[in-house]
This record gives sequence, C-alpha cells and structure tokens, in this order.
Amino acid sequence: MDKTARKRFIMIGLFAAAVCAAVIFCTLFTPCIAVSLDGERIAYASSEESFLEFERGFRKSLVSDTGHDPAKNAEYTYRSAVCLKSKADDFVSARKKIALYDGVLSEACVLRVNGAFAGGTKTREAIESVLDRLKAKYVSGVEGEVAGFVEDVSIEDGFALPEQITGEEELFDSLMSLGYYEKEYTSFHGDTLVIVASRLGMPPETFAELNPDFPRSRIEPGTKFTLTIGRPKLRVRIDRVVDMHEQIPYETHVEIKEDGFEDDVEVLQKGVFGEKLVKKRVVIENGVVTRTMELESTTISDPVDQIERRGALARLTTGSGALMWPVRGWISSDFGTRESGSHSGIDIAAPQGSVICACDGGEVTYSGDNGLYGLFVSIDHKNGFVTRYAHMSEIIVSEGDRVTKGQIIGYVGATGNATGPHLHLEVKVKGAIVDPNLYLE
Repeated sequence: MDKTARKRFIMIGLFAAAVCAAVIFCTLFTPCIAVSLDGERIAYASSEESFLEFERGFRKSLVSDTGHDPAKNAEYTYRSAVCLKSKADDFVSARKKIALYDGVLSEACVLRVNGAFAGGTKTREAIESVLDRLKAKYVSGVEGEVAGFVEDVSIEDGFALPEQITGEEELFDSLMSLGYYEKEYTSFHGDTLVIVASRLGMPPETFAELNPDFPRSRIEPGTKFTLTIGRPKLRVRIDRVVDMHEQIPYETHVEIKEDGFEDDVEVLQKGVFGEKLVKKRVVIENGVVTRTMELESTTISDPVDQIERRGALARLTTGSGALMWPVRGWISSDFGTRESGSHSGIDIAAPQGSVICACDGGEVTYSGDNGLYGLFVSIDHKNGFVTRYAHMSEIIVSEGDRVTKGQIIGYVGATGNATGPHLHLEVKVKGAIVDPNLYLE
C-alpha cells in the first residue's frame, strides 16, 4: 500500500471514529440546566420550569407531612450544561438538600396510609415490625387465610420533624388509636345496629357507645342518621374461606278440623330442619365481619315438613298477643331473607349469661337440647301464640311448667350452631312462623 492510500485509509478511520463518538455522545448526553443551591449543584433539569414544578410540589408535601417549609427562603441559580440523559430531572439528591436546608427536619423512614403521613421511625425494619404486630392481633392461622390492610400502605425514605420520629411502641399505639368523624347514613331494609356497625367496620359495642340514640330494634328503611364513626388509622383485613353447617327451614302445613278449637293442635308429622354445608368467603376488618359471600353449598339432609291438624273455632283467652322483649340487647339478624337463606326468627345479641324471660305466660312444651338450636325452650301461650328460644347457655324451666310473663327461663349462650352469644327468638301464630317484630312490645 503506497503512502497516499495509507493516508486515505487513516483519514477514513478517524472520520468513522469521530462519527461513532458523536453518535454515542448524542445517545448518552443531553443539553440541560444545572441547578445550584447556595453555590452547590443539587440537580440537572431538562428546563428551569421542570425543576420549579418539582420543587413546589416537594415543598408542599413536606408542609403537609410536617407543617414545616424548610426551603421557603432558598435561592436557586441556573446555568446551561450537558449531562447524562439518565441524570436529567433526577431529583433524588435535590430532595435531600431541600428538606435538610434549614436543619429543622431529619431523615426518617416514613409510613404512609392512603398517601398521608402516618408516622416515622429510624429504620424500615421498625415499621415492618409494627405492621406485622398489627396483623398478628387478628390472624388465626387458618390454612389459606390472607392478611392485609384495608387502607393502602407504603413505606418510603423521607423526612420528618424530630418529634415525629418515634419508636415501635409509639407508632403501634398511634395506628391503633381511634379517629372520629361524622357520617350521614340512610338505612336499608333489614338494617340492625349490628349490621350497620359491621357495614361501617366497627365493633357493635363501640358503635353503640358512640351512637347511644341509634335504635336497638327494627329500623325503618330510608331513615336518615348522623352517625359518629370511630376508626383506627390502619385496619387489618383478613380474607378467610370457611365451611359452615347451616339449617334448612322446614315448612308447616295445617289441616283444618271444623269442629275443633284453634288452639287444639295435633302434630301429625313433626318438622325436622334440613342441614347444608356452606363454603363461604369471609372478610374481617379489625375483628369485625364486614362481608360474607357464599361460594358453594352442599345439602347434607333435606328438611321434613311439619303437618299439623288444628280446629277452626276460636276459644276465649286472656292472651293479648303483645309479647315482651325476652332479653336486653339489640337485633343482630332480622327476620326473613338473608345471605345464607331464610331466617325464621330474629337474633338478639346480648352478653353471655344475660337473663332470658318468657315473652308471655304459658306452658313449657319443650326444654332441652335441640341439635343446631342448642339448648332450646318452646312455650305454648294457649292463645294461638308459641314462642321459641334457642342457643341458651342454661335452662331453668322444665317441660310441663307453667310460666308467667317476664319469668326467667334461662340465660344467653352460644350453644348449637351459633357464632357468638345471642338469643334466637321465633314466634308462631296459629302454626305459622311470623316476624316477631310485629308482636314485641
């Protein structure tokens, strides 16, 4: 190769190298604005406007979290520069410089609940430990159980006032403490104190304490209330799939005997409740069941209808048909259709061991264990009315006893198919199951 050709080859190589270098430079670097605070460069920005937009938003968030604006008197300078494209509008370093500008705020690990500042600690591990403790209060260990939080939770490196940076115990207590606010509420069909409290994610006892004027019995649909709501900053949500045994109600068929009295009842075939196994998804918030969804159902045994024969003639009676409330409490499940099927009575929630009284005078026709009903009493009031009391913890009357209105017949419990202490009350009029609310005084 002669000198001229060699020289041409070298020139081509140098030109190619220059082109490659230019392409690489243009690919990796970009013109930008260098931002300085008190003479120290803190960021590269694609434009002065992009930095100011970040700076205003970041200072606003600091004021929201801490009530303090650390850089309200800061002055920035700008000059043209070139930087790696990946560094343009990367404001991580600027965040720290701005937040710590006047020395009031400190670096912290910040817990946010629904985006709002909920507490700060020195380490991420401390917050994670507190969140684990909150879950542990409600986790049962059932296979397939999933624990999480109702609210959106995030942990991030941030900034806080020294007094906002606490230990685990202080953060735990803060998250558990109740916050109060008022809420307008319009009642739905079938609402009770327990159902409304559950819908709002509150224990019935807390709801009743905060709303002492809320009705303890039936609520008319469409009634408007101004309620006081008490909730912790963070609520634990448990999703659980459970298998439950439930009754299938039987129907009662009545044959009329024209020459007999209506309170003379002959049971030709005794009714038997059916039973089904129901798989349900249960959602629990801070220990309160807020939602249940039936996933599948398997019938174990079909119900057997009851067949009765009764007279058509009325007999003079001293019974009024006005029944007294058998226990002090509130309705936790009303009469009629509910998620799990038809409900043949009302459930009155009350503390374990509360006294249960006869709704009216009459004769005890059943006293003892009755399967899914648990400890059970039935009273015939000899005026076409029969009242039935289930899930008792103790019975103090016997079959054949005559009882007076208001006489103690037993105590509230959770025997049989019951998830907690309550009285299941049924009322039958002339053999037909009716809504007890229509006759309770």
